[in-house]
Amino acid sequence: MNAVSGEFALNTAQAGMYMSAFFLGYIITQVPGGILADRVGPKLLLVISTAIGGLSSVLMSTIPGFGAGLVFRLLSGIAGGFVFSCSSKVISGVFEPGERSVALGILLASPPMGITLASLLGPLLRDAFGWRTTFLVVGLLALLVLALILLYVRDPRRTPGGITAKPSFTTGFLEFVKNRSQLFLAAAGFMFMFTTTGFPTWVNKFTQGLSYTEAQGTVIAMTYSLAGIVGSILSGVIAKKLRLKSRGFLLIVLAAMAALSLALVFRWSAGAFLAIGIVYGFVSYLPASHFASMAIAYANPEHSATAIASHNLFQQTASVIQPMVLGWGIDMTGGYSLLWYAFAVAMALGFLATKRTKAQG
Repeated sequence: MNAVSGEFALNTAQAGMYMSAFFLGYIITQVPGGILADRVGPKLLLVISTAIGGLSSVLMSTIPGFGAGLVFRLLSGIAGGFVFSCSSKVISGVFEPGERSVALGILLASPPMGITLASLLGPLLRDAFGWRTTFLVVGLLALLVLALILLYVRDPRRTPGGITAKPSFTTGFLEFVKNRSQLFLAAAGFMFMFTTTGFPTWVNKFTQGLSYTEAQGTVIAMTYSLAGIVGSILSGVIAKKLRLKSRGFLLIVLAAMAALSLALVFRWSAGAFLAIGIVYGFVSYLPASHFASMAIAYANPEHSATAIASHNLFQQTASVIQPMVLGWGIDMTGGYSLLWYAFAVAMALGFLATKRTKAQG
């Protein structure tokens, strides 16, 4: 964004709009993506969305100014909005309910892995070849992903319930909003995402207030993300080893996140904060696969993609609201300690909402 802003003389608001455009596209295609995955199958949608995502990145490398870039960022977000529900639909058709949280944990580790890889390789490509070539390379990588989808992804031929008829466009979503457990689970997911995205958003500002160096703050943020990747991959395995169903596992983890949030209120040394941050990152990424697994379990099999897309819509809304709400709170209080109290309260509310969901059989 710095390189693009420099070339086109963009102000901060315009640069921020590039990020907002992506997330706007991502959010508005969540539920339609889930409904279409249930009706036409996830493979075709994965092919189309990957192709559009790659094309929008290639086109980004050719933009003559701000307006065109905004359109292609929106298009990229629209394409990205289909991926999670389609991928979850594939998993729900391949894995038995008891194994889904393991597979979903690996799936949900892929976004932070991608962000980490981009953070490491993006600057190298940009400095060596320029930002336009960087977008071009990323776009062309979509060809490799397309080939893998075409070779290895299969649409679920038969749902666990044996239902083969295509669902209507509205049935799955109406089923979701009428299901008490789905709504409580969505509320808990909102609180979870509020906290999980809040840490990387604000940790650098917070550590600066503790007089840590910029390098120390960067290390804390990076190790949080890396620990989160490990936590996501292992989340299903840990629950399975402990012989806990997703609901029971979530209750334990959300309580632990509330306690860890309160622990960060204290003024720790940089080393101690780093250690707590690693644990916080690991624990923070444990719940996501279990939220997804429960959303699928509460839905009828033919509506699994719609259910996971609807749940994800609630979750991702928190990532949009959180910076504004906490930014306002910080301005009002004049300090960043508010963050950890807010996260602790959010996790307590998430715990209570999860308690209200129906126990799984």
